[in-house]
Amino acid sequence: FDEKAYEFGEVAEGEVVEHTFSFTNTGKAPLIIQGARSTCGCTVPSWPEGPIAPGETGSLHVRFDTKNKKSRQVKPVTVTANTYPATTQVYLRGFVKEEGR
Repeated sequence: FDEKAYEFGEVAEGEVVEHTFSFTNTGKAPLIIQGARSTCGCTVPSWPEGPIAPGETGSLHVRFDTKNKKSRQVKPVTVTANTYPATTQVYLRGFVKEEGR
């Protein structure tokens, strides 16, 4: 991944934060992402369905709904692929201001 964390700064509660993490297949075989998950339903990742050839790039898109979230937030997304190690984590980080403040 070009970056392991995205700092979204300060947003109002209820806003949706979206970010795309870019990556390059630095291996010698096609990269196959089996899945990506977060710790809660408020953070939803999407990833390429097909294999990424060696040297090619791809992206993981993450959407974080800040509804009912307050203060400092760190949302990990765990990507499982045919890599070593088999899992990699990327993060969305930032601060959610309470409504009305």
